[in-house]
Amino acid sequence: EYSERDARHALDRLFRRERKNLIRYLERHVGRELAPDLVQEVFLRAASSSQIVSLANPRAFLRRVAHNV
Repeated sequence: EYSERDARHALDRLFRRERKNLIRYLERHVGRELAPDLVQEVFLRAASSSQIVSLANPRAFLRRVAHNV
C-alpha cells in the first residue's frame, strides 16, 4: 500500500509526464485559452481522489477526469 507521500510523488511524476498530452486533449475540446487552466483543475481533482494511490491506468484516469471537467 502506498503512503500519502508516495501518492504525491506519483502524482507529481504523472503531472510532468502527461501535462502536454492533457493540454492538447483539452485544446481540442475547449480551446487553447482555457486548456492550461483546466489541466490544473484536472490535477487538483486527481490529487483529491482516493483512487490516485491504486491506478492501473493513470493516463486513462486523467483523461476521464479531463472529460468530466
